[in-house]
Amino acid sequence: MKVTPELLEKYTEGLCSIEEKRAVEKWLSNSEAELSFPDEDDLPLHKATIWQRVEEDAFAYQDEIKPKRLTLFRKPWLVAACVLLTCGFSFFLFKTKPENQALPAKHVAATEYQTLRTAKGERRSVKLSDGTEIYLNADSEIRFPDRFAGTSRQVFLVGEAYFIVSKDKKRPFTVQTSLTKTRVLGTIFNLKAYSSHAATLVVKEGKVQFGSLSETEKPLTLTANQRGRFTSESGLKKDNVYANRYIGWKEDRLLFDNESMTDIALTLERWYDADITDIPEKLAREHFTGAFEGKSLEYVLERMSYVMQFKYTIKDKTVTIY
Repeated sequence: MKVTPELLEKYTEGLCSIEEKRAVEKWLSNSEAELSFPDEDDLPLHKATIWQRVEEDAFAYQDEIKPKRLTLFRKPWLVAACVLLTCGFSFFLFKTKPENQALPAKHVAATEYQTLRTAKGERRSVKLSDGTEIYLNADSEIRFPDRFAGTSRQVFLVGEAYFIVSKDKKRPFTVQTSLTKTRVLGTIFNLKAYSSHAATLVVKEGKVQFGSLSETEKPLTLTANQRGRFTSESGLKKDNVYANRYIGWKEDRLLFDNESMTDIALTLERWYDADITDIPEKLAREHFTGAFEGKSLEYVLERMSYVMQFKYTIKDKTVTIY
């Protein structure tokens, strides 16, 4: 496998597969390997980010060795990486840059990220520097750079968001959650990742690659009206759905599709900024299917209580179910 600028970019961002990671590390440890560097204007950025990866791996082994012993020698490829990076980049810059010419400041500065958060009962939207639009559901958070540099576009999500990704064949768009990694070139999809053990993605248009961070199984390829689900217990699964049913929250439509009362309560808390307490154990395991558009919390609970046979009280924003 040839080491390319795009592969180096993926490696510095931690997005490589196991095979790709091995190829980069083999390249770094082989002083006679074919050196394939990025464009000269991007060298400082790549150099800094790869050095950061080297240092992170070195520190990860620090607890395993005696004090004052050089950590880098625990992994021989790290030493080779240091030598190659120092010699390779220095030689390349010497051959291509006029003497005393300053590097462009925009490549020296680290990428800065912004964070957009929504409270319970709140929804917001943001347009990124590449034109991608993100709609953020209640009690969610998206982290994104001021501008996308290099050959990839990456954001980080906690909660639920609807993405309309601008097409860019040369720069894939990646969404990372605590469990999953989603990769697209330009498409429309909804990603829900509130839970620490589950995530769900529904595609409205285009094609999406959806996989786990652990890379223990092959990622799913999803197209329009397909759903991908990942749980820490059962792994990756996909099925066919009607996508519009899962993105109704953008138009203030609340949908429950055979969900347990426990999960429904969490959704109602986020949707109405409420606190739901004292759900009987038997009721918590029961499931409900239904849809509501622009309705109050009291209206929703009244209809659900009739179907599921429970009673409730509402005081301020606290709901007690019995």
